[in-house]
Amino acid sequence: MALFAALMLAAVLPAFAGGSRLALVIGNGNGNGNGDYASGALANPANDANDIAAKIRALGFQTDLLLNANQQAMEQAIERFTSALEGEGNVGFFYFAGHGIEYEGNNYLIPIGATINGQADLRYQAVDAGWVRDGMTEAGNGLNLIVLDACRDNPFSSDVRSSSRGLAQMHPATGVFVLYATQPGAVARDGNGRNGVFTKHLLASIDTPGMEVEQVAKRTAQAVARETGRAQMPWSEGMVLGEFAFVPSLVPKPPPDFGQLQVFNDTNKAEIWLDGQSAGCAAPGQPLDLSDLTVGEHWVMIRAKGGPLVKQVRVEPGSRSQVTLSPPPNSLAAADLEAKCQAAVIAAEKDAKRRAEEARHAEARRQLELDALRREEAIRRQAAQEIARAEDRRKQAEQDRQKAEEEATGRVADATRAVKEAWDVVVKIRNQTGGEPKHPAVPQSVTIPQINVEDSYIYETKDLEHPESSIITKRTVASVDNTILFSAINLGNKKGKKRYLHFDRQWNLIRTRNADDSGLDFSPPLKYYDFPLFPGKTWQENSTETNIKTGAIKNHIVSGTVGDWEDISVPAGKFRAIKVYLKTELLDPSTGERINGTDISWYVPEVHRSVKSITTGKNGRGNLIQLISYEIK
Repeated sequence: MALFAALMLAAVLPAFAGGSRLALVIGNGNGNGNGDYASGALANPANDANDIAAKIRALGFQTDLLLNANQQAMEQAIERFTSALEGEGNVGFFYFAGHGIEYEGNNYLIPIGATINGQADLRYQAVDAGWVRDGMTEAGNGLNLIVLDACRDNPFSSDVRSSSRGLAQMHPATGVFVLYATQPGAVARDGNGRNGVFTKHLLASIDTPGMEVEQVAKRTAQAVARETGRAQMPWSEGMVLGEFAFVPSLVPKPPPDFGQLQVFNDTNKAEIWLDGQSAGCAAPGQPLDLSDLTVGEHWVMIRAKGGPLVKQVRVEPGSRSQVTLSPPPNSLAAADLEAKCQAAVIAAEKDAKRRAEEARHAEARRQLELDALRREEAIRRQAAQEIARAEDRRKQAEQDRQKAEEEATGRVADATRAVKEAWDVVVKIRNQTGGEPKHPAVPQSVTIPQINVEDSYIYETKDLEHPESSIITKRTVASVDNTILFSAINLGNKKGKKRYLHFDRQWNLIRTRNADDSGLDFSPPLKYYDFPLFPGKTWQENSTETNIKTGAIKNHIVSGTVGDWEDISVPAGKFRAIKVYLKTELLDPSTGERINGTDISWYVPEVHRSVKSITTGKNGRGNLIQLISYEIK
């Protein structure tokens, strides 16, 4: 990005010796990993800002120095600075070194931490250099100088790089002087030494005794052009109405000599000419007084018949000279003299009125522009506040999400511990019984249930990680022969999603079918139960799963163990249930992936089904399923 410096002079007075010298210096570039730009870190801005601050402190400026500042710090410092400038005779000096980008005719200074992904981001994450200029102008102080080192190669995204290279002209009003390190639309060199090319030569010229600000700009520009072989050409615009040097001349200039002249006319009122220019009118008893005339010879004239009446008079320093013109009484008719003089007065008054009207219109336009700038700034600040509030809401949502994840992780851990404890019971039972029990069914065993058409069950399923949401499913027996056909339909927020489940008479899954005819087949059936059920019983069986649409095959290994009887409470009521433990292993032959899972269910004989189950699968994720209500025909 091109290096650029702008020296802006506003509300200039002829002298600036009576006020304070105030400065704000900002350097954004390389913060050693803690405060640098997200891309395009710069080596020189911190050095440039430090050296400029040290230099102008030595020149009598009260200096506030910021290094690697974010947007909020920059804007707060600028507001403090422009407020402190108010007061006639004060001199302000603003300096910025870092990245700068032109967009839609405005020059933006890039703070540390800004995320510039597109051109529109500049309005809300950067600082408009025009805002700095306007704030200093509105301060109404004596003199304002701004140096911005903000225009090296653009490191941001292609959307931002599509804007013009370098920086745009600022078109300053009278009294504002702008100096760029290179011409608008071009880029400049950052420099290989301690400082950037432009700032290095600015530092060398700024404290030259008696050198006015325009001459500092010219000398700096000449040095930069020589060093870069004219590849970098500093450029300026605007006008300085007063005189200002950072360091006064060692040899004071002698004050100019002025004098006064009083012109008398003994005839009728007539127009007086001084050195070929109309100076006013004089009449008997009404001399023309002229002041602030340079010392030396001057020519005074009244035009008359036969030629002008001319006299030479010398004006002496600090005194009033006098001259009397006495044209012949009849050399020009009195009426003509009066008319010419009156015409000159009227013309002068019209010209004065015209200039005053133009000044009034110019001031009105300036006020309109300032009002528009204030409105735009208010909108920008409001948008920035909205963005900040949105960011606060996003951070709060992220904190809430993390908290919910931690709570869900805790619940999964609790479920995992419960599963482990359950399997510890299974292992204990197996150790006590020596494996598969050899004795016949005991009275507490559960036989194959008697299922009737239109038996229905409503279950609630909750994700263990997100228990705040749930799915309600109604399962109804559609037909019963040698197998059981179950229709399952979702209720609640996912209402209408329907599928069919086909079981054998022991509630072991044969196939599933969805509304779009997709589904799975299991051969032999996926063995959830092995009736009769009694504490200590175990089983193991393999099953092949086939996707009927894709033909993909997966293998299941199911190991079951029956636990003890327990009293259990679910939304559907309180029951005496026998606990069944399943351990599952799913193998995908195409990928070699192996997924282990568990299923703990509480089976109630009079309900003919389980009233509660806890399942876990891949990555420890799982569900809690509970019976809400049921109807047995």
